[in-house]
Order: sequence, then structure tokens, then C-alpha cells
Amino acid sequence: MRNNIAFTIILITASMMPLNSCKSHKSEIVENNSTISQPLPQKMEPNHSKRTSRTLIIMYNAETGEAPLLEAAEKYGAEIIYRYENLNGVALVIPDGKDVNEAIRYFRAVEGVTAVNRNNTVRPL
Repeated sequence: MRNNIAFTIILITASMMPLNSCKSHKSEIVENNSTISQPLPQKMEPNHSKRTSRTLIIMYNAETGEAPLLEAAEKYGAEIIYRYENLNGVALVIPDGKDVNEAIRYFRAVEGVTAVNRNNTVRPL
């Protein structure tokens, strides 16, 4: 019975999260209280794959907060490109000239960090 309740809570919580993949392929610009839609560019920036290969997704403990991680990122010279506020995580890019594996070890040692992963794109077969 308890497992069914826990499963139901997880299912309800997951269904309430917004799904980025459901967004249209248009960006919206708001000017003077009116929305203007325009298509997103189809081509990625030239160094996209280089940047993606140097991007880490880092999760942190909510009780500790993001402050130690943000301080460590600044000290390391990493650029924060996204904050996952609801998931307690950040995406950051490791500076050129620094080893990604070394960066992973560095960020795993930061207080409150629970996971450090390389950015991946998963494509269906």
C-alpha cells in the first residue's frame, strides 16, 4: 500500500513538471505588451560540438545550496550557461586549456555536489 502511495506521488509530481520538448520551435519576443513569434535558427553555432564536449551538468544538495558550487565555478574559470532551479543543478562550460576529466574531479570535491556528468545528447536508434 505504501509503495502505491509513493508511486502515485512521484507520478503526480512528474506530470506537473514542464516538458521542454513540448515547446514549439519558435522563440517569442515581448515588446510593448505584444508577443512576436519568430523561428529559431536551424543551424547550430560552429563550435557547438566543442562547447558541448566541454559542458558539465552538476547537481547539488538543496540543503547546502548552490553558493559553494558557484564560488568553485568562478574560481575554476568555468562559465555557467544554465541553472536548473527546480532540480538543484547547473550546466557549465569548462574553459579551453583545462582537462575535462580534471574538472570532473575538481567539482566532485566541492561541498554539496551530488553528481557531475558530461553533457550528452541521447538519440533514439
